[in-house]
Order: sequence, then structure tokens, then C-alpha cells
Amino acid sequence: MSKSRAGAVGALVLVGVGALTLAGGGDPSHAAGAPSSAYGLAATGLIPIDAVPSVVSYDGEPVTDALAEVPDNPLLSASAFAVSAQNGRASSGVVDLAVGRGVLSQLPDDLAEQLQPVCDQLGQVDFDDVTDDVGRFVIDPLQDALNEGTADSPIDLGAITALDFSALVPGDLTGLCDVLDGGSLVSADAVEASCTGRRGAIEIVNLRALGLPMEVDTSEAGSSAEIPGVVKVTVNRQTQRADGTFTVDALVVNLFGQQEVVVASATCGEVIVGRGPDDDNPAPSPTPVPGDLPVTG
Repeated sequence: MSKSRAGAVGALVLVGVGALTLAGGGDPSHAAGAPSSAYGLAATGLIPIDAVPSVVSYDGEPVTDALAEVPDNPLLSASAFAVSAQNGRASSGVVDLAVGRGVLSQLPDDLAEQLQPVCDQLGQVDFDDVTDDVGRFVIDPLQDALNEGTADSPIDLGAITALDFSALVPGDLTGLCDVLDGGSLVSADAVEASCTGRRGAIEIVNLRALGLPMEVDTSEAGSSAEIPGVVKVTVNRQTQRADGTFTVDALVVNLFGQQEVVVASATCGEVIVGRGPDDDNPAPSPTPVPGDLPVTG
């Protein structure tokens, strides 16, 4: 999705944030089938996060929810969520996603200051001119600082320190410097998923990993890209289940093989609302009884 679409997707999510009242949902006790549902994001691994916000349309009627920001956690942030579900349809949208910013929170406070001279030199190196001097004065100090700074991280960051920086161009290293200076491992301006029946669609605006653009074909189900051992992103993950439901996850982020984050998930199902127990045995209509009424008085 082009960056020019960011406003459109963001507007959809922000409209949902303004509509905080839940609608529909219903009582599942008299419904048959598998309901539609949606959630904004969820995480599993060393830092688990329950699905938020989350809706289920038990009776097939429209149900919506929204959240201004994700609850405080050390893994990710987002500024707006909106989810909706009804029979055969569901959607989920997230704005200003930033994943992994807190993962590097254990790094020394002065790491960015130590790396600043190194990172500044990257802007002075021609993109096509990576020389031995760059390795000696830029890459080696960066590698050393990372080795020292990641030792106490709650997540094993060995994959970052094991990167072959000599194989990276200055632009790649600049992106890494941005991450270590408080940036996100993975970010996106907007992420949206929707489904109708067994068809799914997604939109992702400005997806980046280690500060660099991620070129992934969002039109193809299950497309992925990765920085081996560090981060893998999968887009448009589609799942058809035995119960008849169909799920599309717009973005799935795997960090260091230890943490998975699902962003913007929509599941389409169908339910038929049955009658209540009293509806099976309705009270009989009154039947007139012929006869003469006694005369009194």
C-alpha cells in the first residue's frame, strides 16, 4: 500500500475510536454456527499480551469496539484501534504501530551517546563505497558496543550482535542506529485487515524493520520477509478452519524466534440464532366453549 493511503486507513480507525459504545454481540446460548470476530493485536512468547480490543458477534449482529492506545507494556505501542464483526464480515485496524522498542530497554542509557560518533560517520560514507576504513572506524565500534550493551536484555539479542555488519551498506547501518537510538524494530503507520465470507484483504502503510523499508507483496497470502535471526514479518496470513471460519491476519511479527505479535486480525463466520426453549412450546390460543350461561338476578 502506498503511503498516500495512510490517511484513508487512519481515518477508518479513528472513526472507530470515536464510537466506543458496543453494539450487538448477543447471547450465544441460542445461536448455532461459528461467529465472526476481530481483534487489534495480541502477543505470545516471553512478553504475552492478550488480544485487545476484541469483539465477537455471537448473534450475527454488528458489534464494534475501539481503544485509544494499547495498555502499557515493554514490547509495543499503537495509538488507535478499531474492530468490528457481524455475520460474514469482520475488520480490524491499528494506527502508529511500533514493535520492539522496549525490547532494547535494558541497553545502557549512554549507548546512544557512545554510538553517536559512529552513526554520524555513516552519513559521510558513500552508499557504494564501503571501505576497510568503514569497517575499522564504524562497524567494529558498533559491534563492540552492541556486544556490551545487550548482555542484560530480557530477550536474547544475540542475533543482532551476530549480524555480519560488513555485509551491510551504510543505509542499513543507519537504520540500525535509529533503532538503537530509541526507534522500533518493526513499525507501520497503519495496518488493517478485513474479511467477507472466505475472502480477505489487508492494507499496510509504511512497513519498516530496523528502520528500513520492508518490501513485501501484501496482495499474496502469506508473503514474508526477514532479517535472519532478528525479525521476520509475514503479511496477509490466511487460515481456513474446520469450523467454517476464515481468518486473515494483516501482519505477523516474529522477533528473535522468541516473540510473536499478530496485528489486525479479522475472522469471518456465520451463526443462526435459534428460538428460546419457550418458543418450542407456545401457549395455546384460547378456545371458545359453547354453552348457555345461567341467568341470575
